[in-house]
Amino acid sequence: WENVTLQGRLTSPYSNAQYGYAVDINEDGDGVVIGAPYVGNIGYVYISTRSGTTWASHTLIYGSGSSGHYNGTTVQIYGSGTSSRVYFSKNYGPGYVYVYGLNNGGAWTNTDAFYPNGGVNGDGAAHNGAFAIDKHGGTKIVLGVPYQDSTVDGYSASNNGEVQIWEATSSTADDWSHLVSITGCQDQANVGSPSLVYKVAMWDKMVVA
Repeated sequence: WENVTLQGRLTSPYSNAQYGYAVDINEDGDGVVIGAPYVGNIGYVYISTRSGTTWASHTLIYGSGSSGHYNGTTVQIYGSGTSSRVYFSKNYGPGYVYVYGLNNGGAWTNTDAFYPNGGVNGDGAAHNGAFAIDKHGGTKIVLGVPYQDSTVDGYSASNNGEVQIWEATSSTADDWSHLVSITGCQDQANVGSPSLVYKVAMWDKMVVA
């Protein structure tokens, strides 16, 4: 890291957008996804790609919804070129993960959207860093649900939170299904409202929450 040069600079045309609130780069280093969740308090999600040492102006992938949705407080990207898949959060209901891919015409389109298994309004899933894709294979997503109620060893806890693992059900990672849930331990449940998971990470068979 002694010889680092600036290749490009991307900015938002909107005031108070908090452009770059969440960012991620793909494995080949030629695609970047950017969250700007405070554009109109709805949130925009952008992607930029690199050719050689030149980064293209960003492309808007998503910017729909209502005030308070804050799209893009968490963003992830996996793959490159036409196999790229972009994942981002939407703070709506229990919290959603949206999946976007390139169609045959080269346009970004929604291929899936899911919310936590057993989720209810206000669970906060995926928001503010609470989901991540396995960059080792791209077929698993760890999803944090920090405000989900749970019962552990007979103890009921409000907002105890849990971690869910989701798995791609298609070879193109366009469709996803719930695989397993992990809840907090008894001691955490006794705390009452510890909100187990705000940030999560995943690599191959390892999950950090």
